[in-house]
Amino acid sequence: MKVYILVLCSLLVLLFYACDKDDVLTPSNSKENYYAVDSSATDSVSILRHEFYQRDSSYLLFNDTLRHEVLGKDNSGNISYFIETVDIGYSMTSSTMPEKYVYNYIIPFKDKKAAVAFVDSCIIPHLSTKLRPFSFLLVNNITGYVSEDDGISYTNEGAQTYVVGDRCAAIATSALNKGSSSDFAKSILAGILMKKINAQSSSTLEVFTDYSSSLYGNSSGSSPSSKAANLVFMEQSGFIVAYSFTLMGYSVEVWGTYPTQSADLSSFVNLVTTKTEDEVKSQYGGYPIVMEKYYSMKNILLNLGYIF
Repeated sequence: MKVYILVLCSLLVLLFYACDKDDVLTPSNSKENYYAVDSSATDSVSILRHEFYQRDSSYLLFNDTLRHEVLGKDNSGNISYFIETVDIGYSMTSSTMPEKYVYNYIIPFKDKKAAVAFVDSCIIPHLSTKLRPFSFLLVNNITGYVSEDDGISYTNEGAQTYVVGDRCAAIATSALNKGSSSDFAKSILAGILMKKINAQSSSTLEVFTDYSSSLYGNSSGSSPSSKAANLVFMEQSGFIVAYSFTLMGYSVEVWGTYPTQSADLSSFVNLVTTKTEDEVKSQYGGYPIVMEKYYSMKNILLNLGYIF
């Protein structure tokens, strides 16, 4: 029996020793971060990208290609490559049809610097570090495509001013030539915040959604006589948008039906980020529920790291 106990103890010692050695091992094939700048690069664009990360804690991209590596030659003698790109339309948790985007890149270095200056002056100051996108992709133009039911064909959705994904926010900086940079920045900030809001648990959002949870998407049983009358009815009920859906590319509004939770969240995120408190009071001061929901959403965004 003593022999068996001695053998067993020896095995246990060897096992613990092996586990201890395993704990300090460092894998030799650690995944490389392809969003980061090559540490040996000294060109002006690489320096711009490196300084952006050091300053703003987000990676900076000017094209969507993360990797373009030679694999070797195929059977015909042609060089084959491994190409990895930023896939903003992909999400493991989304139930919507996948989207893809085509980008027109910024070429002149001075335009790249101007795009970075816009982000630094109009976007970053409103986002704490924890709220900033993992990376920014700055391009001239973005064209969106949505997948058809067959999973093969795509429909052109037209120009997009920005797209926010799980690991990247792409911005079409040509929009800066078509209007106010401040208004453009506010729309981008609203998009970044909605991405964050959609990732929150229901318990985090219930201080806002509890006001209207019993109404979302339901018919009120009444039918206002006009679009204006319907909006007043919505505002009296605590909403600032009407229920609508898209049919053959057109938005169809249904009077007397309350908006969905998603539309309600989006409308108040947009309200908080695009209007001052005085402007909100001036427009909605006569609607107590709207004002309560406004302050509730403002507090949620503050807690998430938004900076007014």
